[in-house]
Amino acid sequence: MKRLCIKTNLEEALLDSDFVIESIYENLEVKRKLFKKMDALLPEKIIIASSTSGLMMSNIAQDMSQHPERAIVA
Repeated sequence: MKRLCIKTNLEEALLDSDFVIESIYENLEVKRKLFKKMDALLPEKIIIASSTSGLMMSNIAQDMSQHPERAIVA
């Protein structure tokens, strides 16, 4: 648990990430905006996963212009 920390700034939260999993509420537009921001901030080797239970990843990743292929459902 020592390695877990809470951040309120997205850029700070993503710093030094090896893997990112998004677990926000099921709202397509909100998830789409978050994935777009993370795509721009993270190096291309970092996988961005979603815990979505009802949305298609192709719809969530629609606005990712850098590396949409790294978006997955976990």
